[in-house]
Amino acid sequence: MKCIIYIFLFSMFLLSILFGASTSYPFPYDKFNFLHSQENAVPAKHLHPKISLYYWYYSASESFDVDGHRQDCDMNYSQNWIVPAFAFGAGNVAEFGMAIPFLNEDSKLEGSDFEKASGSGLGDLMLWTKIAVTQKPWFGFRFATKLPTGSDDYTEDKLPVGSRQTDLDFGWQFSYKPDKMGFLCDINIAYKLRLAKEIDDTVVSVDGIPMVANKYDPGEEGRLGMYFGGMPVEGFGILFGGDGFITFNDQYEGNYLGNNEKREIKKSYRASSLIGLKMFYRLPVGVRFDGGFKMDIAGKDSPAGYGFDFGVSYQPNF
Repeated sequence: MKCIIYIFLFSMFLLSILFGASTSYPFPYDKFNFLHSQENAVPAKHLHPKISLYYWYYSASESFDVDGHRQDCDMNYSQNWIVPAFAFGAGNVAEFGMAIPFLNEDSKLEGSDFEKASGSGLGDLMLWTKIAVTQKPWFGFRFATKLPTGSDDYTEDKLPVGSRQTDLDFGWQFSYKPDKMGFLCDINIAYKLRLAKEIDDTVVSVDGIPMVANKYDPGEEGRLGMYFGGMPVEGFGILFGGDGFITFNDQYEGNYLGNNEKREIKKSYRASSLIGLKMFYRLPVGVRFDGGFKMDIAGKDSPAGYGFDFGVSYQPNF
């Protein structure tokens, strides 16, 4: 009987590694986070609505291990995001916005009985407020909230599309943008407080020892982005740079297998660094086209791959 129990728990442990949203191999939801991908310090114009539609694609077939080395993870993972967003300005110094992400994702694990898994649906809703303290150059701060609207349910063939936990995101932004032609830059620093959540009994690996966890407290996150470039002609801009994040001490609460003593275990930090470019073309009628590309170049305990995005937005000139 004990042998059957341990085989069952070990199977749970394997499944949690392969498909668990709260395990040591998190799926890369934040690789193309809407807020950070479009980060800048310029708010929408006073009482002008801004309507946007963006598409993201990300593919990861490798990962950075706990020592920061890139390795083949035997899993082909990809995600497609469609994100409508709405914002409006107030007093030429404030912006209030909302992004509604829809996610479709697929994974295929080579050499496993659980070869394919997928997920699709509404992700986690994002709300933000942006305040400009200075203008031309623009400097300000913003506060954002990620709401747990996406499902984190998963099975052998179903992937989660949300995290089912709330984030509070604070950021400082600096942008220099010419009226017609010249130098461009976007710099941002952010700190994310990620709130804890209860989870179904999930077997995770802690220092190589299986543990049954029932509470997950994701670590706080720091983020930095720096992009520099210019507008060679009126309306067209291109920026090169990079961004990345570091997450400190994800924490699980639960019991080691075969031990009823409750334990709190701190995981090692996770990190990811990417290089990329961003381009835009703005028409006089208020329509703007955006595109970009990013690629992982370093990290720790994090998926590794590449992705691209493009979008269109409209802000009337009245």
